[in-house]
Amino acid sequence: MNEITHKEIWNTLSKINVNQYTEDKYGLTFLPWVYSWHLLQEHFPEAQYDFDPNEIHADGSVTVHCTVSIGSCARSMHLPVMDNKMKSQIQPSSRDISDAKQRCLVKCIGMHGLGIYLARARARARTRARTRARASEKGNRRFYFRHHGHQERRRSKANHKADA
Repeated sequence: MNEITHKEIWNTLSKINVNQYTEDKYGLTFLPWVYSWHLLQEHFPEAQYDFDPNEIHADGSVTVHCTVSIGSCARSMHLPVMDNKMKSQIQPSSRDISDAKQRCLVKCIGMHGLGIYLARARARARTRARTRARASEKGNRRFYFRHHGHQERRRSKANHKADA
């Protein structure tokens, strides 16, 4: 029997449309862990997951670690324990840690391909927002310089050097 490859896993899972299973919370689209695990098991019943020990940081925040293995193919991920504003929690409760582990499991399954288009859509949205913010910032800087005489000072310094 041939061993399954990362490419075969990716090609199978990345083609699954998970839209019917997603939920919207806090302005983001999520795939609940139960559907993520169910869909993974439908295609790869030999899949297993494991959580490494939690990483406790000096400030009291915690990062969880997960590995999902399908045959000899494994993907690992980490995720800080966060609140609903996506900020790290200091001294999280056991429930907060448990929830973060389940989110990390979904993220790890996503690294095998399942629902990856949801993460790509979020990344594209963040990139567009950053691009708009930079363009706005640059536009505001130009506006500021234009209306506060900075360009004239630069020009006069350049002219002064040319005269010397």
